Amino acid sequence: MQAHFKGVAMRCLVVGVSVCLSVAAASAQAPAGPQEFPADAKPLSAEELKVRTTDKVFKVALANGSSWRLEYRSNGIFFINISPSGYSDSGKWRVEESRICSEPQKTKASCNEVRDAGAALLLKRDNGEVIKLELQ
Repeated sequence: MQAHFKGVAMRCLVVGVSVCLSVAAASAQAPAGPQEFPADAKPLSAEELKVRTTDKVFKVALANGSSWRLEYRSNGIFFINISPSGYSDSGKWRVEESRICSEPQKTKASCNEVRDAGAALLLKRDNGEVIKLELQ
């Protein structure tokens, strides 16, 4: 009888680990949006990027259905508003080479590669998703 319970317990443990690994794998999947810049998207010089972003407001549509409003002010402060969650944050921003570097108050600092896509800019998020920054 004791051997039977050990066998059942072992099967439950294997099934439980299997379910946990499946959930972890699903959670670690890449976002639904593009992961690479288009071949024709060009890096910008720091000066070009600064001109294209300073004192501008952008709208962004993410693959998950949410949207952002990003504002980069000439005083080195940026603002982000996320819909539909209502999340907002602000902090310092700067340009380094072809990257926008931000230091939000509520989340970790990061630098994100930006490329020229004609009328819009493309930015690669920390999770790898490439998003379009469209002037508002």
